[in-house]
Amino acid sequence: MKIRFILVFVVAFICSSCDFSDYTLSRFYKTEKLIEDVKDAGKSAPERIRAAGILKHKGDKRALPPLLEIIMDKDEDAVLRSEACIAAAVLAESDRKTTNELVLLCRTTDEPEIKKALLKAFSLAGSGAMEIILAELREQELYDVRRQSAPYTVLRDRFDRESGLWEEFYMDCNPGGGKYYFKDQGIEIEMCSSGIFGLYNKREFNGNFDVVVRLDYGSGRSCGVVLFKNAGGLPDPGNFFGVEIFRDEASKTKVRVLSQKDGSDFLRFNKRWRAKFEYELGDDVFGKEARAIRIARDEKAKCMHFYYLYDRVIDGKRREGWMEFSTLPDISDENFILYLYASSTGVKHSKSVFKDVIVEQTLTDDLSDEDTGFGAGWRDYTFSGFTGKGVVVSFGEEFPFYKDSKFVFWSEANYQPWWHIDDKCGVSYEFCEIWNGGVDGCCEPMSDRLRRWSKADIVESNDARVVVHWHYVLANTEYKWWGMKPDKKPYADEWYYFYPDGTGVRKLVYTPVSGTKYEMSWNEISELMTINRSGVRPSEFLSQTAVTMLNLEGKKIDFLWDLSQEKAPAKMDPDTRSWNEAICRINLISRPAVFEVFAQSDETYAKTFPRQYKDWWGHYGQDWSFEMRGGYEFKDDFWTFSHWPISKIPYDEAVKTNGKFLREPSHTSLLPVAGHPGATEVTTWAMLIGLGEDGNDKDLIDRTKSWLYPGKIEMRSGSSSFVENDYYQRALVFNNVRSDGKCDFSLDPKSRDSIVINPVFIIKNWGGKAVFVKAGGEQLEEGPDFRTAVVDGKAIVWVKMKFEEPVEFSISGDKNASENSDAEGK
Repeated sequence: MKIRFILVFVVAFICSSCDFSDYTLSRFYKTEKLIEDVKDAGKSAPERIRAAGILKHKGDKRALPPLLEIIMDKDEDAVLRSEACIAAAVLAESDRKTTNELVLLCRTTDEPEIKKALLKAFSLAGSGAMEIILAELREQELYDVRRQSAPYTVLRDRFDRESGLWEEFYMDCNPGGGKYYFKDQGIEIEMCSSGIFGLYNKREFNGNFDVVVRLDYGSGRSCGVVLFKNAGGLPDPGNFFGVEIFRDEASKTKVRVLSQKDGSDFLRFNKRWRAKFEYELGDDVFGKEARAIRIARDEKAKCMHFYYLYDRVIDGKRREGWMEFSTLPDISDENFILYLYASSTGVKHSKSVFKDVIVEQTLTDDLSDEDTGFGAGWRDYTFSGFTGKGVVVSFGEEFPFYKDSKFVFWSEANYQPWWHIDDKCGVSYEFCEIWNGGVDGCCEPMSDRLRRWSKADIVESNDARVVVHWHYVLANTEYKWWGMKPDKKPYADEWYYFYPDGTGVRKLVYTPVSGTKYEMSWNEISELMTINRSGVRPSEFLSQTAVTMLNLEGKKIDFLWDLSQEKAPAKMDPDTRSWNEAICRINLISRPAVFEVFAQSDETYAKTFPRQYKDWWGHYGQDWSFEMRGGYEFKDDFWTFSHWPISKIPYDEAVKTNGKFLREPSHTSLLPVAGHPGATEVTTWAMLIGLGEDGNDKDLIDRTKSWLYPGKIEMRSGSSSFVENDYYQRALVFNNVRSDGKCDFSLDPKSRDSIVINPVFIIKNWGGKAVFVKAGGEQLEEGPDFRTAVVDGKAIVWVKMKFEEPVEFSISGDKNASENSDAEGK
């Protein structure tokens, strides 16, 4: 007995040390003790959550009453209540009464987090409970609520056991000759006679979804994945979508899309405009083999996307990603049924192994960040019905548009950032782009769909500011970079500095390649463009007077895209080449305007625009962008390109794919901006960016003045010295020379006939001291009046103020310090 006790203790210790699963731990805990721990309000929330998680695996229904008590108690910890929802749903798998209670609670609760937790719990509850709950939900409108609460897993099967949810089905042939076997690596489907044999899953699904099946194509004619339209709980052979791997008569392995609608070949009616429904495997471009098949539905756009998984070696590293076929319109609003199959001609047996199946209900649009507050973080982000990882910069009430808008670096856009305006559109500043150099097409990060080089990193995220770094290599769609030097690639680094009011700076650093036989051409540093959700025409949110340009001298130009084409296209005014400042604004309908400011005055250009336009032929904008109007299904609308974002379909041309189908996400280019006549050394630009009120010219002019010419700084003590107006950080920089945590100065915008809006002060050599701020002799309150952070020994202070007259500031590490102390340094 003693030895047994020691062994149990040791095993339990190892489990806790090595983070074994809750399932393993459940063997060593008694239900009574776990129930006591869950109910014990004296224990910490993490301890009680852990106990609830272990109870989930015990299968003892005595735990249900206390779990339900926790769920119903609104004063309990929210995370604990969510975990209790999942545990209770699993334990109630065969308990009809408790299941009904949970469904009723889900229907009636006014707490979004509990509703979301219960819906997630239903998807995790197991086959028996899931079928009960689905039946309940289908009888109620709650079924639609459940779909909207995605993401959640409808089906997950690794074929490590027989679930009872799969049924045999012969397609286009008489029954017979089909077999299947459960193996360690999955389920093997075999067809011995001529025809198609497979298994369909009895669990139906609909809405916005993503289906992924991992498989090994073995021998025989073909294998694949099909989504049938539901016909009374059975597959409808006349209505389906599918992706198939097959060998042709020349023994070449290919992948293709299959589809029928009402018994007719659906592809035949959708092969226009260079649609791509078949690829040959065997090279780096299309991959040597298809490792998985994927079918995704965009419910809002009524569209189906088709993919296979491939990999390729790029610059010495292997990358895996999805290759996409052309899209198809949806065929039905009926539920879908998943089918896995192998087919044979009867001459040779067909065998294929299906390893893993996952069907997920996915979001149609991104979750709200209305309550997130100011900061940056990695999370799942959704646009146009697709979800991927991203850095999301959200804002609080200091930013007028915080309820809907955020700034995003998203995997499904190769991390090229944009302003998420709302569920229909976004606006991007684009990137650095170059041409020629011995490679076809343009060299840009849009090409890097496998994200070999493109990456985003959060540098800072604190109360005062967010800084995100984006790095990318300038290469074409075939991963060939400008100059093709084996040891050097052209690349760019961009830093985005944001403050609580949403006004930021985009700092672009371009590192070209020199010492090649190719001559450097001019490069693009920006191309203002809208991001268009699938199923949405740009004219629904983009004003026909799409671009406005302003400067500080009061000049203004509006550029009209006349979609009726009754007027001649706009032309770029050559006078803009000599403007000291170009405030470029994208005008959206009933939405905030997006702006980007370029500056090339003699005072600022060394850091903001190192080769002024007045010295060469470059300018803000090119006539081609004003002349373009939509074609195909975008006729009588703005021109679109569909090769980015989200799309993984091979380009139609070396540089682009014109938007053809309204059902596909796209972008509309509006204002290209050149950067340098031929940079051969590292070159840096700075641009003011942000959102503004629709049509408010004065606000944009004031923000530009505040960034470039905030006024005169006069130090009021010798503790700190003024360093510079840093355009890259949108900050006035000081140095605390005495290391005593004091910085006293006055800021006079009147001296430049300027204005200061929400200034940022950075004080170097601050140390680890706290930060207290006085303005005009008044003590400011941290939070409502200013935000601060100390990073790497420097204090960052953002102040919520707008002023045109001189203001005295006193920044101190001591709240009680006199604002006029240390006057000897004046």
